[in-house]
Amino acid sequence: MGYKWVGLKDGDPWTATLISKKGDVETWKGNDGCEWSWFGTLSPSLKWSSCTGADGKQEITPLKGKIWPVVVGNTFEYGYSGPTWMGTRKCTVKAQVRVKTGTGEHDTFKIVCKDNVSVKTWYRSPKLGIIVIYIQDHNMRGTNTYELVRQEFPGSP
Repeated sequence: MGYKWVGLKDGDPWTATLISKKGDVETWKGNDGCEWSWFGTLSPSLKWSSCTGADGKQEITPLKGKIWPVVVGNTFEYGYSGPTWMGTRKCTVKAQVRVKTGTGEHDTFKIVCKDNVSVKTWYRSPKLGIIVIYIQDHNMRGTNTYELVRQEFPGSP
């Protein structure tokens, strides 16, 4: 606990802190007050609060395919459902791409996920084992881009 992904959200400072991990479920909190729980990067959120003006929760079901190991061409899907919605997030590992962030250049896998309200694109560094760029293009809320600047580990200065 206490790990921080420090970056930029649309060019402004933004930090996400891992506040708990229970089994496969991680709970994170952004410095903007948004808190969410998920099975880890790439899965839909199980619950969220103070993120987009509405709190919520939903059931998540892995449907088919495999994420790990990340290999170009892999596909995987999650089903999700809440009180008044349901859908499927379909993901594909599109390519290996070199990207530049505040931490330098990274060889990454470009992973694109689509559902009925958004397209999410992650650039995951296998060397670091994390996402270094994340782009969320939401039908109603527009596009947000997150870029890694640094990582902070518990106990580090």
